[in-house]
Amino acid sequence: MSDKNNPNFPQQNINYPLILAIVLFFLCLSCDSQGKREFKPELEEAKKKIELQQKRAIMNTLINRYDPILFPPKNLEGKKIYTYNLRKLLIREDKKPILFIGMLDDITEKYSDFFVHFTRILSKNVLFDKRRITLHLKCRYEDVKSLIENPPNYGWLNLRFSYLLAEDYFFVVSKITDVRKIVSYTVRGSVPEGTEDVELDIETPDVFRAEGELVEMVKAGNAGVRLEIEEMKSHFRKK
Repeated sequence: MSDKNNPNFPQQNINYPLILAIVLFFLCLSCDSQGKREFKPELEEAKKKIELQQKRAIMNTLINRYDPILFPPKNLEGKKIYTYNLRKLLIREDKKPILFIGMLDDITEKYSDFFVHFTRILSKNVLFDKRRITLHLKCRYEDVKSLIENPPNYGWLNLRFSYLLAEDYFFVVSKITDVRKIVSYTVRGSVPEGTEDVELDIETPDVFRAEGELVEMVKAGNAGVRLEIEEMKSHFRKK
């Protein structure tokens, strides 16, 4: 007698439709998860494009409002930069303001006057050009109040990739009153025994310092440097 006909053999009622439904459910779940993984990069890319468009619109608004000189100009690309040329470019006889994208370095106060400090690479090649200018602009407390009360986040990525990942980029409209080159600086130290002082004269690369007044600053965030990377790519494609 076979087991199936044996009354003592336990009968198994297998619900095949239920098993099939469960299998189909997990297959659909897997496909949906895969679709989301494929869709997520496209969504992020779309968000970045929208953000860049918004930042371009802000920049165009500032251009229309102030009719500024855009800095740095393309004719500085790949050329030696002299203080004379920078002074001619930035200290305007026509009184036009300067518009640049700069990374916020610091906010200070001196004798009840506030100053905002930026760093700007001296070309569109923000990835490789080491030449830069620091801009120290007198401003109103209202210009920096929100930054003082709510400083931007600063994580370990900022330490390792500060220029590319920092969020504290701004569109800056300013009027420059002075430009000079930082030629060298001296570092004081002592020998290991501590018996005598030593001085090290360190020559810097092309680093300039500008002073002036802030006209307006608008946050560009990380999109600011991405805008410039896009311009750099466009510039090299034309070549």
